Amino acid sequence: MTVLVTHDDDIDGDGVANLDDPCPMSATITTPTADQRSLCFPDQDGDGIADVQDNCIAMFNPDQANMNGSLFGDACDPDIDGDSIMNALDNCPETANPGQADFDRDGLGDTFAGGDGSCDVRQCYVVFGDKDNCLDDQGPMQVYSPTLVGQTGQPILLRLFANRENQPMRFSWRVVSQPEGSDFRLDNAEGTVTVSSPYEYRYLVDEAPILYGSKAGEYKVEVAVETVWEDRVSGKLNEKSIFTTTVNLAGDDADVSRADAGGCSVTSEDNAVNGVWLLALGLVGLVFRRRSN
Repeated sequence: MTVLVTHDDDIDGDGVANLDDPCPMSATITTPTADQRSLCFPDQDGDGIADVQDNCIAMFNPDQANMNGSLFGDACDPDIDGDSIMNALDNCPETANPGQADFDRDGLGDTFAGGDGSCDVRQCYVVFGDKDNCLDDQGPMQVYSPTLVGQTGQPILLRLFANRENQPMRFSWRVVSQPEGSDFRLDNAEGTVTVSSPYEYRYLVDEAPILYGSKAGEYKVEVAVETVWEDRVSGKLNEKSIFTTTVNLAGDDADVSRADAGGCSVTSEDNAVNGVWLLALGLVGLVFRRRSN
């Protein structure tokens, strides 16, 4: 049955219902001729459906699709699924989901949002809108940290996410690049986490990794994690993952040499010294292997 787009069942007021009226748009024409048919049954959008029967008078929709059975066809219905959320704002416009549930924050309604279907065919947790690095809890081990902004000389908490919930992991942070002429301090660069909510890991108060930068600019920071025991998804022991993020600092030059924070601190000078020692150890190992051969 075709649904009328008006509540007026007798548009021309001639006492004959629109669906029974041979000329519903004119009370004076009782037996329309072929020439008068366009006056009796105008079709503004040219979709072959007369306006009096068209559920989208000004929009071409010959199929008259009408998902929620309202007065308006899907082509012109501002709320296709009838859940009282306008299409432009609805995270699942073709499935009724008044609660707008979106656990993984990707902008698509969840499978458990309601109705008979779903918009989201893949659950992949999105952190701060970064869909390219979403966290698929059924995929390979993946660590993540969002881009951060702050002020020179002020503490920047290095946030840690992973695509596993409550997976015990060891972490290690290091600064891989920094503004020319800058210095930095990295407190609590290494440690262990065990609790997440849902995918962001919680540090103990005195064990949180904190970055201080002395100059404005971009600091590239790398985090490496390794599971304690086996990965709960793959079952592999000591599963590893690495991710590099960016910390953008603004402000005047600052002194970051103070060592008033607890835990292990790493400065740019420490990194240089550690690099020399690692290189020396590598050369010793190379000489030893050659002698062994």
